[in-house]
Amino acid sequence: SPDLKLTTLLSIATRSVKEERAMRQRLREEMSIYR
Repeated sequence: SPDLKLTTLLSIATRSVKEERAMRQRLREEMSIYR
């Protein structure tokens, strides 16, 4: 059903946003260590 596909896409998008945020946080921490 279309609803299931939409829910799956939403969860994938949410997961990728969380991963990107975590990656940026890690980058920021590493930058502050090197500075």
